[in-house]
Amino acid sequence: MKPIIPIIDRYLFAFEPIDNPEWEFISDKTETEKFLYSQDVKEVWLDLREHNSLILSHPMSANEEKDWQILSEDIAERLDGLGYGEYANDVEADLLNCYLNIKHKAMNPLWNMLYKAYKKGVFPCGWKGKFPKGKLVVFHPKHRSTKVAVLPMLIANFFEKYEQLPENPFVFDEFYGLFTQNAAIFSDKGDEIIGIDAIKSHYQTFATEHSQIKILWHKQLTNNKNYFEVRYGLVGKTKNGAIKTQSGTMTFSFENEHIRKIEIVK
Repeated sequence: MKPIIPIIDRYLFAFEPIDNPEWEFISDKTETEKFLYSQDVKEVWLDLREHNSLILSHPMSANEEKDWQILSEDIAERLDGLGYGEYANDVEADLLNCYLNIKHKAMNPLWNMLYKAYKKGVFPCGWKGKFPKGKLVVFHPKHRSTKVAVLPMLIANFFEKYEQLPENPFVFDEFYGLFTQNAAIFSDKGDEIIGIDAIKSHYQTFATEHSQIKILWHKQLTNNKNYFEVRYGLVGKTKNGAIKTQSGTMTFSFENEHIRKIEIVK
């Protein structure tokens, strides 16, 4: 249950400022319930979730059942306290499927997307289009879309996913999705990594060489809509147990709300 506990404790319906071009944001509860429960939409959310459900095909052990009962009560209590208790059953089913998807390495695209959404504090409540084409619909009552806000979120996602690479294979596709297809990475050591395939190879090698990475801090230096500079510090543990620390500056350039180029200077 470990991947789900932080969501329940900290992120569930947190509704922090966020933007994501892959999501369709709605802020009205009536519209939310239309996507959640209506049969008069192109992709019926109840049917889509039922079709992808892992609950019957991947039954839990007796101990897991007991643990999940406790977590279900925690979910209901948190949502009641926030004024969204009517959605507890939907959220419980979603998070249970997210847990089973991670535990059994099912790589189900729907639960991968929902896990990411819940971690970001929004409520995934429908699908706009015909799955898998289209967008995930998420409820966020405070959402205000700004293009500038997307860029810091891209950088936050980069560091968050980078930290998880050695320990969580499910994060790779999301991490690569932050880049354009023709993205490039340059360093002051003369390294040149050009194109998404080369970037994938680079970070897969990085992940196999490390057992753990921890971002200690990162600080914004410069920000505009196409350019972002960050000073960072991290510590890493290699597979042979060596501890390495690193600090430097990363300069990010953007194209269509994706990372186009990273320049690394120690």
